[in-house]
Amino acid sequence: MDQRAKRRDKEYQRGAHWEKEPSSYTKRFMQCLKPWDKIFDAGCGSGRDSILLAQNGYQVVGMDISPVGIRKARESAKRLNLKIQFDVWDLDDIHYDPKSFDAIYSGYTLQDTDLSKSIHCLSKILKPKGIAHIVMFEDTKYEGHFPELENHIDHGKLLDICESYFTITDVKKDTYSEEDQHGKHSHERVFLALQKK
Repeated sequence: MDQRAKRRDKEYQRGAHWEKEPSSYTKRFMQCLKPWDKIFDAGCGSGRDSILLAQNGYQVVGMDISPVGIRKARESAKRLNLKIQFDVWDLDDIHYDPKSFDAIYSGYTLQDTDLSKSIHCLSKILKPKGIAHIVMFEDTKYEGHFPELENHIDHGKLLDICESYFTITDVKKDTYSEEDQHGKHSHERVFLALQKK
């Protein structure tokens, strides 16, 4: 198991602070969907956004690198009597049929991947003209010294990678601060709305 999966497993075993409620971006994503759409939740963690999508009638497949997160997602879906397929895979190497999804949502995951590989993989499984909404951290800085938790992604390079496969229909950036078990930290966040070429 790679280090990213081990770190995520520990966070989900402890109870990750982001598990509490669905992302507000998921609600925005749903406004762009058609009722029959098949959705891929890329980096679903313990299932918070997949569950919201399924509760609103969508066919959902969720995938994450963390076996612990996926186990929790399956338990939650079963408890709520929701039919959701949850798989353990790495976003750099996913194995779904080409053009098998109408839309993709990815919340706060892609910053931990090889962007060229993961965005290429997402484009392959999305139908032509399908949409993808991606929320990710371009920059995370802690007050303490936690290099394994910090990241920096070049905004221009990210857009160039996306434009290889998608038309970018919206880009928004903001900054916010929060605190977790490692202390105070700040995020530069980017939201991308994409449509497959």
